[in-house]
Amino acid sequence: MNNHSEICFPFTLSTLPHLERFTVCAKVYLHHTNPYDECDGSVAQGFFSPIPAIIHALKTISPHALKRLTLNFDFRTKCFRPLPPGDVVWDPLVRLVAESKIPSIHFNVVGVVLESDWGERLNAPNIVPPSLADCAALMEYVKGGVLVITPQLPITVEETSLVGELEDLSS
Repeated sequence: MNNHSEICFPFTLSTLPHLERFTVCAKVYLHHTNPYDECDGSVAQGFFSPIPAIIHALKTISPHALKRLTLNFDFRTKCFRPLPPGDVVWDPLVRLVAESKIPSIHFNVVGVVLESDWGERLNAPNIVPPSLADCAALMEYVKGGVLVITPQLPITVEETSLVGELEDLSS
């Protein structure tokens, strides 16, 4: 989404030529526009994540060196509403998977916590997974075995009937 941080931290992986596994653990802050707020909507729905910096870092390593990337994201929000449609929200993650040559990417939703202004914290596990499952591009990578998402999401697979094809072959 357009609110992802585009600031790339100047770190590279080129000094680690034998790196095979790379794990990033991060808190990711979800932001929602309050439709009842009188502000001009300058804070849009989306999240700020390290994904642009990760994409930048992955470009600094040999494309065939890294065998597995693990993203452990712990989400934080102040709004108990589902995220917008998945294709909008998860575009940076789709870009990361599409642009990298890594054979195995694990995306772990470590937790989703609703934080109030007065310090109360509640688990809100149903905010992120439906949006991930709604992203068709991500689900294609999951079906292809390139992307593993935890917790496991329900994937809709189109049913294909082989009965008619088998009958045609036998005639």
